[in-house]
Amino acid sequence: VLALAAQRRWSVVAVVRRGSNRPLSEGVERVVEIDDLDDSTPWPTSAFRAVDAVIHLAAHVHQLKRADAAKSERFQAVNVGGTRRLAEAAAGHVGRFVFISSAHACRSVSSEVLDESVIGRPDTPYGRSK
Repeated sequence: VLALAAQRRWSVVAVVRRGSNRPLSEGVERVVEIDDLDDSTPWPTSAFRAVDAVIHLAAHVHQLKRADAAKSERFQAVNVGGTRRLAEAAAGHVGRFVFISSAHACRSVSSEVLDESVIGRPDTPYGRSK
């Protein structure tokens, strides 16, 4: 997504976890650091300054061998609560909120084409949080 944005010469504001050492793609003009993304993330209005759209891709991702209750709660706090909190904070500041999720929202394994007509039947805690 960042590469496409740079190619189209869009201004990009990247939100990263504080202390993250991951290199950013070319074209990132401003960085906003947060402690974590979950249902209690305080979003400063400055994060949305001069922003037309939010493209939200962040998530707590699944670890196939761990499906305990604490893991399930974390999926909900980040993937549901964090997304809701970000969307609410962005409302009134940006014109568009694009949420990119996962095929796991429908099911973890499928041989069929998954499009908007498919009724979701997620079968993992991660999938249910998406």
